[in-house]
Amino acid sequence: MAIFFDDPVMIFEERSVMNNTPLVDNDVTGSSDWRKDPLNHWAFHHVTGFLNCRKIAHHPSASPFLPAHEAELGKLMINAPDGQKSSLIDLLALTLTDGFVVLHKGHLVYEFYSNGMTHESEHILMSASKSVTAVIAGILESKGVLDPEAAIVDYLPELKGGFYTAARVRDLLDMRTAALNQDQLDAYEKAVGWGPGTGHSATAGLHSFFKELQIGDQPYGGGFRYVNPNSDLLGWILERASGKCFADLVSELLWKPMEAEQDAYINVDCSGAPQCTRGIITTTRDFGRLGHLIVNDGVHKGKQILSLAWLRDLSEGGDKMAWQTGDFAGGFGGLDMSYRNNFYIVHNQPGYIFAMGIYGQNLFMDPVQQIVVAKLSSQNAPLDVESIRIAHLIFGEIRNALSR
Repeated sequence: MAIFFDDPVMIFEERSVMNNTPLVDNDVTGSSDWRKDPLNHWAFHHVTGFLNCRKIAHHPSASPFLPAHEAELGKLMINAPDGQKSSLIDLLALTLTDGFVVLHKGHLVYEFYSNGMTHESEHILMSASKSVTAVIAGILESKGVLDPEAAIVDYLPELKGGFYTAARVRDLLDMRTAALNQDQLDAYEKAVGWGPGTGHSATAGLHSFFKELQIGDQPYGGGFRYVNPNSDLLGWILERASGKCFADLVSELLWKPMEAEQDAYINVDCSGAPQCTRGIITTTRDFGRLGHLIVNDGVHKGKQILSLAWLRDLSEGGDKMAWQTGDFAGGFGGLDMSYRNNFYIVHNQPGYIFAMGIYGQNLFMDPVQQIVVAKLSSQNAPLDVESIRIAHLIFGEIRNALSR
Protein backbone atom coordinates (compact mmCIF):
# COMPACT_ATOMS: atom_id res chain seq x y z
CA MET A 1 0.00 0.00 0.00
CA ALA A 2 1.60 3.27 -1.11
CA ILE A 3 0.59 6.53 0.55
CA PHE A 4 1.66 9.96 -0.70
CA PHE A 5 1.09 12.88 1.67
CA ASP A 6 1.70 16.56 1.29
CA ASP A 7 4.04 17.78 4.00
CA PRO A 8 1.95 19.05 6.93
CA VAL A 9 4.00 22.21 7.20
CA MET A 10 4.80 24.67 4.42
CA ILE A 11 8.55 24.54 4.49
CA PHE A 12 9.71 27.22 2.10
CA GLU A 13 6.96 29.81 2.25
CA GLU A 14 6.26 30.51 -1.44
CA ARG A 15 8.53 27.74 -2.77
CA SER A 16 6.57 24.64 -3.71
CA VAL A 17 8.46 21.57 -2.52
CA MET A 18 5.81 19.29 -4.02
CA ASN A 19 6.50 20.81 -7.44
CA ASN A 20 10.24 20.40 -6.88
CA THR A 21 10.92 24.08 -7.47
CA PRO A 22 14.69 24.36 -7.02
CA LEU A 23 16.25 26.59 -4.45
CA VAL A 24 18.70 29.18 -5.68
CA ASP A 25 22.21 27.74 -5.60
CA ASN A 26 23.45 30.11 -2.92
CA ASP A 27 20.74 28.93 -0.54
CA VAL A 28 22.20 25.44 -0.61
CA THR A 29 25.91 25.72 -1.29
CA GLY A 30 26.66 29.24 -0.12
CA SER A 31 26.54 30.76 3.33
CA SER A 32 23.70 28.54 4.60
CA ASP A 33 24.07 24.97 5.82
CA TRP A 34 21.90 22.75 3.62
CA ARG A 35 21.74 20.13 6.38
CA LYS A 36 19.79 22.38 8.71
CA ASP A 37 16.12 23.29 8.92
CA PRO A 38 14.55 24.59 6.72
CA LEU A 39 16.88 23.86 3.78
CA ASN A 40 17.28 20.17 4.57
CA HIS A 41 13.60 19.41 3.87
CA TRP A 42 14.32 20.04 0.20
CA ALA A 43 18.03 19.32 0.06
CA PHE A 44 18.02 15.77 1.40
CA HIS A 45 16.25 14.47 -1.69
CA HIS A 46 18.01 16.74 -4.18
CA VAL A 47 21.63 16.17 -3.11
CA THR A 48 22.84 15.08 -6.53
CA GLY A 49 21.84 18.48 -7.86
CA PHE A 50 24.35 20.46 -5.79
CA LEU A 51 27.06 18.10 -4.49
CA ASN A 52 29.71 16.25 -6.48
CA CYS A 53 28.45 12.68 -6.80
CA ARG A 54 29.46 9.48 -8.55
CA LYS A 55 26.89 7.02 -9.84
CA ILE A 56 26.44 3.55 -8.35
CA ALA A 57 24.91 1.73 -11.30
CA HIS A 58 22.13 -0.80 -10.91
CA HIS A 59 21.62 -3.70 -13.32
CA PRO A 60 19.76 -2.48 -16.44
CA SER A 61 17.59 -5.60 -16.45
CA ALA A 62 16.86 -5.64 -12.72
CA SER A 63 13.50 -7.18 -11.92
CA PRO A 64 10.64 -5.09 -10.53
CA PHE A 65 10.50 -4.66 -6.79
CA LEU A 66 9.40 -7.48 -4.55
CA PRO A 67 5.71 -8.42 -5.02
CA ALA A 68 3.37 -6.28 -2.96
CA HIS A 69 1.08 -7.90 -0.39
CA GLU A 70 -0.85 -5.07 1.19
CA ALA A 71 -1.10 -4.69 4.95
CA GLU A 72 -3.36 -2.18 6.68
CA LEU A 73 -0.50 -0.68 8.65
CA GLY A 74 -1.49 2.93 8.08
CA LYS A 75 -4.31 2.53 10.59
CA LEU A 76 -2.05 0.83 13.14
CA MET A 77 -2.39 2.57 16.52
CA ILE A 78 0.81 3.04 18.49
CA ASN A 79 1.37 4.11 22.09
CA ALA A 80 3.44 7.28 21.67
CA PRO A 81 5.96 8.40 24.32
CA ASP A 82 3.49 10.98 25.63
CA GLY A 83 1.11 8.16 26.57
CA GLN A 84 -1.38 8.93 23.81
CA LYS A 85 -2.33 6.51 21.06
CA SER A 86 -1.47 7.77 17.59
CA SER A 87 -1.81 6.24 14.14
CA LEU A 88 1.27 5.16 12.23
CA ILE A 89 0.58 7.84 9.62
CA ASP A 90 0.36 10.55 12.28
CA LEU A 91 3.67 9.47 13.81
CA LEU A 92 5.38 9.37 10.40
CA ALA A 93 4.21 12.93 9.80
CA LEU A 94 5.24 13.99 13.31
CA THR A 95 8.78 12.71 12.75
CA LEU A 96 9.03 14.44 9.34
CA THR A 97 9.29 11.20 7.41
CA ASP A 98 10.03 11.57 3.68
CA GLY A 99 9.96 7.90 2.70
CA PHE A 100 8.89 4.77 4.56
CA VAL A 101 8.92 1.15 3.39
CA VAL A 102 7.96 -2.08 5.19
CA LEU A 103 9.04 -5.50 3.90
CA HIS A 104 7.95 -8.85 5.29
CA LYS A 105 9.45 -12.11 4.04
CA GLY A 106 10.46 -10.48 0.81
CA HIS A 107 7.14 -8.77 0.13
CA LEU A 108 6.53 -5.03 0.04
CA VAL A 109 3.63 -4.60 2.46
CA TYR A 110 3.50 -0.85 3.03
CA GLU A 111 4.85 2.44 1.67
CA PHE A 112 4.47 6.05 2.70
CA TYR A 113 5.91 9.15 1.02
CA SER A 114 5.76 12.83 1.86
CA ASN A 115 7.51 16.14 1.23
CA GLY A 116 7.61 15.64 -2.54
CA MET A 117 9.09 12.14 -2.35
CA THR A 118 7.93 9.11 -4.36
CA HIS A 119 9.25 5.55 -4.59
CA GLU A 120 11.65 6.79 -7.28
CA SER A 121 13.07 9.69 -5.24
CA GLU A 122 16.66 9.56 -4.05
CA HIS A 123 17.44 10.54 -0.46
CA ILE A 124 20.70 10.88 1.42
CA LEU A 125 21.35 8.19 4.04
CA MET A 126 23.65 10.27 6.23
CA SER A 127 25.47 7.98 8.69
CA ALA A 128 23.54 4.91 7.58
CA SER A 129 26.05 5.15 4.72
CA LYS A 130 28.58 3.70 7.14
CA SER A 131 26.59 0.46 7.25
CA VAL A 132 26.54 0.15 3.46
CA THR A 133 30.29 0.69 3.43
CA ALA A 134 30.76 -2.06 6.01
CA VAL A 135 28.69 -4.44 3.88
CA ILE A 136 31.11 -3.88 1.00
CA ALA A 137 34.01 -4.52 3.39
CA GLY A 138 32.34 -7.79 4.40
CA ILE A 139 31.97 -8.91 0.79
CA LEU A 140 35.62 -8.12 0.08
CA GLU A 141 36.60 -10.00 3.23
CA SER A 142 34.70 -13.07 2.04
CA LYS A 143 36.57 -12.87 -1.27
CA GLY A 144 39.95 -12.71 0.48
CA VAL A 145 40.59 -9.15 -0.71
CA LEU A 146 40.39 -7.49 2.73
CA ASP A 147 41.66 -8.57 6.13
CA PRO A 148 39.77 -6.69 8.87
CA GLU A 149 42.39 -7.64 11.44
CA ALA A 150 45.22 -6.09 9.41
CA ALA A 151 46.78 -2.77 10.34
CA ILE A 152 45.45 0.22 8.45
CA VAL A 153 48.97 1.14 7.41
CA ASP A 154 49.34 -2.25 5.72
CA TYR A 155 46.93 -0.89 3.11
CA LEU A 156 47.85 2.79 3.40
CA PRO A 157 51.56 3.00 4.29
CA GLU A 158 51.46 6.75 3.67
CA LEU A 159 49.64 7.09 6.99
CA LYS A 160 52.51 5.67 9.08
CA GLY A 161 53.39 7.95 11.97
CA GLY A 162 49.97 9.60 12.00
CA PHE A 163 46.71 9.28 13.90
CA TYR A 164 45.84 5.80 12.64
CA THR A 165 49.31 4.23 12.91
CA ALA A 166 48.36 1.71 15.60
CA ALA A 167 44.80 1.02 14.43
CA ARG A 168 43.39 -1.98 12.61
CA VAL A 169 40.71 -2.04 9.94
CA ARG A 170 38.51 -3.70 12.59
CA ASP A 171 38.82 -0.57 14.75
CA LEU A 172 37.20 1.43 11.95
CA LEU A 173 34.39 -1.08 11.47
CA ASP A 174 33.56 -1.19 15.18
CA MET A 175 34.29 2.48 16.03
CA ARG A 176 37.03 1.72 18.52
CA THR A 177 39.66 4.25 17.52
CA ALA A 178 40.65 7.25 19.58
CA ALA A 179 38.40 10.29 19.45
CA LEU A 180 39.22 13.46 17.52
CA ASN A 181 39.48 16.88 19.12
CA GLN A 182 37.42 19.83 17.91
CA ASP A 183 40.17 21.28 15.73
CA GLN A 184 40.53 17.93 13.98
CA LEU A 185 36.76 17.67 13.49
CA ASP A 186 36.69 21.18 12.02
CA ALA A 187 39.48 20.23 9.62
CA TYR A 188 37.50 17.15 8.62
CA GLU A 189 34.38 19.18 7.81
CA LYS A 190 36.49 21.52 5.71
CA ALA A 191 38.03 18.59 3.82
CA VAL A 192 34.60 17.15 3.07
CA GLY A 193 33.32 20.50 1.83
CA TRP A 194 29.90 20.28 3.47
CA GLY A 195 30.19 23.13 5.94
CA PRO A 196 28.62 26.57 5.46
CA GLY A 197 30.53 28.64 2.97
CA THR A 198 32.71 25.76 1.72
CA GLY A 199 30.48 24.65 -1.15
CA HIS A 200 32.77 23.14 -3.77
CA SER A 201 35.72 25.26 -2.63
CA ALA A 202 37.50 22.62 -0.50
CA THR A 203 40.86 21.98 -2.13
CA ALA A 204 42.62 19.63 0.32
CA GLY A 205 40.20 16.72 0.39
CA LEU A 206 39.89 13.65 2.60
CA HIS A 207 43.17 11.97 1.67
CA SER A 208 45.14 15.07 2.60
CA PHE A 209 43.20 15.32 5.85
CA PHE A 210 44.14 11.77 6.84
CA LYS A 211 47.80 12.26 5.89
CA GLU A 212 48.03 15.37 8.06
CA LEU A 213 46.11 13.97 11.05
CA GLN A 214 48.41 13.76 14.05
CA ILE A 215 48.60 10.81 16.40
CA GLY A 216 46.08 10.86 19.24
CA ASP A 217 46.62 10.41 22.96
CA GLN A 218 44.06 7.62 23.50
CA PRO A 219 44.48 3.86 22.97
CA TYR A 220 42.76 1.91 20.23
CA GLY A 221 40.45 -1.02 20.82
CA GLY A 222 38.81 0.48 23.91
CA GLY A 223 35.20 1.58 24.28
CA PHE A 224 32.89 2.55 21.43
CA ARG A 225 33.92 5.99 20.13
CA TYR A 226 31.85 7.42 17.31
CA VAL A 227 34.38 8.99 14.91
CA ASN A 228 32.89 10.09 11.59
CA PRO A 229 36.09 10.07 9.50
CA ASN A 230 36.63 6.36 10.24
CA SER A 231 34.24 5.24 7.52
CA ASP A 232 35.74 7.61 4.94
CA LEU A 233 39.12 6.07 5.73
CA LEU A 234 37.56 2.61 5.39
CA GLY A 235 36.34 3.60 1.93
CA TRP A 236 39.88 4.57 0.94
CA ILE A 237 41.15 1.20 2.21
CA LEU A 238 38.51 -0.65 0.19
CA GLU A 239 39.57 1.21 -2.93
CA ARG A 240 43.26 0.52 -2.28
CA ALA A 241 42.70 -3.17 -1.49
CA SER A 242 40.52 -3.80 -4.54
CA GLY A 243 42.04 -1.41 -7.05
CA LYS A 244 38.57 -0.07 -7.87
CA CYS A 245 36.68 3.11 -7.01
CA PHE A 246 34.09 2.81 -4.27
CA ALA A 247 31.09 3.51 -6.51
CA ASP A 248 32.07 0.67 -8.83
CA LEU A 249 32.58 -1.67 -5.86
CA VAL A 250 29.08 -0.99 -4.55
CA SER A 251 27.63 -1.43 -8.02
CA GLU A 252 29.44 -4.67 -8.85
CA LEU A 253 29.32 -6.33 -5.42
CA LEU A 254 25.93 -5.20 -4.10
CA TRP A 255 23.66 -3.00 -6.19
CA LYS A 256 23.63 -5.16 -9.32
CA PRO A 257 23.64 -8.56 -7.55
CA MET A 258 20.72 -7.64 -5.26
CA GLU A 259 18.89 -6.11 -8.26
CA ALA A 260 18.37 -2.63 -6.89
CA GLU A 261 15.59 -0.83 -8.74
CA GLN A 262 17.53 2.37 -9.40
CA ASP A 263 21.01 3.81 -9.53
CA ALA A 264 22.39 5.12 -6.26
CA TYR A 265 25.04 7.81 -5.79
CA ILE A 266 27.98 8.58 -3.53
CA ASN A 267 29.18 12.07 -2.71
CA VAL A 268 32.86 12.57 -3.50
CA ASP A 269 35.27 15.28 -2.43
CA CYS A 270 37.29 17.61 -4.64
CA SER A 271 39.72 14.83 -5.57
CA GLY A 272 37.08 12.14 -6.08
CA ALA A 273 37.46 10.42 -2.69
CA PRO A 274 34.15 8.90 -1.53
CA GLN A 275 32.28 10.29 1.47
CA CYS A 276 31.48 6.85 2.90
CA THR A 277 30.58 8.24 6.30
CA ARG A 278 27.32 9.92 5.27
CA GLY A 279 27.31 10.48 1.51
CA ILE A 280 25.33 7.61 -0.04
CA ILE A 281 22.09 8.57 -1.79
CA THR A 282 19.43 6.01 -2.71
CA THR A 283 15.70 5.36 -2.80
CA THR A 284 13.72 4.19 0.21
CA ARG A 285 12.89 0.95 -1.58
CA ASP A 286 16.49 0.10 -2.39
CA PHE A 287 17.52 0.94 1.17
CA GLY A 288 14.89 -1.55 2.28
CA ARG A 289 16.13 -4.06 -0.28
CA LEU A 290 19.53 -4.03 1.43
CA GLY A 291 17.79 -4.81 4.69
CA HIS A 292 15.96 -7.72 3.09
CA LEU A 293 19.24 -9.12 1.80
CA ILE A 294 20.59 -9.11 5.36
CA VAL A 295 17.54 -10.80 6.93
CA ASN A 296 17.39 -13.31 4.06
CA ASP A 297 20.76 -14.81 5.02
CA GLY A 298 22.54 -12.75 2.39
CA VAL A 299 20.82 -14.56 -0.49
CA HIS A 300 19.05 -13.09 -3.52
CA LYS A 301 17.45 -15.45 -6.04
CA GLY A 302 19.58 -18.33 -4.87
CA LYS A 303 22.86 -16.41 -5.04
CA GLN A 304 24.90 -15.90 -1.86
CA ILE A 305 25.86 -12.20 -1.90
CA LEU A 306 26.72 -11.77 1.80
CA SER A 307 28.58 -14.62 3.46
CA LEU A 308 26.92 -16.49 6.32
CA ALA A 309 30.13 -16.11 8.33
CA TRP A 310 29.95 -12.32 8.01
CA LEU A 311 26.27 -12.26 8.96
CA ARG A 312 26.97 -14.44 11.99
CA ASP A 313 29.79 -12.13 13.01
CA LEU A 314 27.48 -9.14 12.56
CA SER A 315 24.97 -10.61 15.01
CA GLU A 316 27.35 -12.19 17.49
CA GLY A 317 30.81 -10.67 17.11
CA GLY A 318 30.30 -7.30 18.79
CA ASP A 319 31.86 -6.44 22.14
CA LYS A 320 29.09 -5.64 24.63
CA MET A 321 31.49 -4.15 27.13
CA ALA A 322 32.88 -1.78 24.50
CA TRP A 323 29.31 -0.59 23.90
CA GLN A 324 28.51 -0.24 27.59
CA THR A 325 31.57 1.94 28.17
CA GLY A 326 31.13 3.87 24.94
CA ASP A 327 29.56 7.06 23.68
CA PHE A 328 25.95 6.04 23.01
CA ALA A 329 25.01 3.46 25.66
CA GLY A 330 23.24 5.98 27.89
CA GLY A 331 21.02 7.11 25.03
CA PHE A 332 19.48 3.68 24.54
CA GLY A 333 18.08 3.15 28.01
CA GLY A 334 20.40 0.39 29.13
CA LEU A 335 19.52 -2.00 26.28
CA ASP A 336 21.79 -5.02 25.88
CA MET A 337 23.59 -3.89 22.73
CA SER A 338 26.77 -4.02 20.71
CA TYR A 339 28.13 -2.28 17.63
CA ARG A 340 29.61 -4.44 14.90
CA ASN A 341 30.53 -3.72 11.28
CA ASN A 342 28.91 -0.28 11.50
CA PHE A 343 25.54 -1.70 12.55
CA TYR A 344 23.80 -1.47 15.93
CA ILE A 345 22.81 -4.84 17.41
CA VAL A 346 20.06 -5.14 20.06
CA HIS A 347 20.44 -8.43 21.95
CA ASN A 348 17.33 -8.08 24.14
CA GLN A 349 14.72 -10.53 22.88
CA PRO A 350 13.23 -10.23 20.39
CA GLY A 351 16.51 -8.89 19.02
CA TYR A 352 17.04 -6.74 15.98
CA ILE A 353 19.70 -4.94 13.93
CA PHE A 354 19.58 -1.34 12.80
CA ALA A 355 21.48 1.31 10.89
CA MET A 356 21.03 4.95 11.80
CA GLY A 357 21.84 8.38 10.42
CA ILE A 358 21.23 11.88 11.71
CA TYR A 359 18.05 13.79 10.87
CA GLY A 360 16.02 10.57 11.01
CA GLN A 361 17.53 7.93 8.70
CA ASN A 362 16.79 4.39 9.88
CA LEU A 363 16.96 0.81 8.65
CA PHE A 364 15.48 -1.73 11.09
CA MET A 365 15.88 -5.49 10.55
CA ASP A 366 14.41 -8.49 12.33
CA PRO A 367 16.27 -11.52 10.91
CA VAL A 368 14.02 -14.06 12.64
CA GLN A 369 10.70 -12.76 11.30
CA GLN A 370 12.31 -11.29 8.14
CA ILE A 371 10.82 -7.85 8.77
CA VAL A 372 12.51 -4.74 7.41
CA VAL A 373 11.56 -1.10 7.95
CA ALA A 374 13.33 1.67 6.02
CA LYS A 375 12.64 5.23 7.16
CA LEU A 376 14.16 8.32 5.53
CA SER A 377 13.46 11.74 7.01
CA SER A 378 14.43 15.40 7.06
CA GLN A 379 14.00 16.24 10.71
CA ASN A 380 14.71 19.67 12.12
CA ALA A 381 17.53 18.57 14.46
CA PRO A 382 20.45 16.19 13.83
CA LEU A 383 19.58 14.07 16.86
CA ASP A 384 15.96 14.34 17.96
CA VAL A 385 15.73 11.97 20.93
CA GLU A 386 11.92 11.89 20.85
CA SER A 387 11.87 11.05 17.12
CA ILE A 388 14.45 8.31 17.60
CA ARG A 389 12.32 6.80 20.36
CA ILE A 390 9.24 6.97 18.15
CA ALA A 391 11.06 5.29 15.25
CA HIS A 392 11.94 2.32 17.48
CA LEU A 393 8.38 2.19 18.82
CA ILE A 394 7.04 2.13 15.26
CA PHE A 395 9.31 -0.76 14.35
CA GLY A 396 8.29 -2.69 17.45
CA GLU A 397 4.57 -2.25 16.77
CA ILE A 398 4.96 -3.22 13.12
CA ARG A 399 6.79 -6.38 14.20
CA ASN A 400 3.94 -7.21 16.56
CA ALA A 401 1.32 -6.56 13.89
CA LEU A 402 3.01 -8.66 11.22
CA SER A 403 3.68 -11.57 13.57
CA ARG A 404 0.01 -12.05 14.51
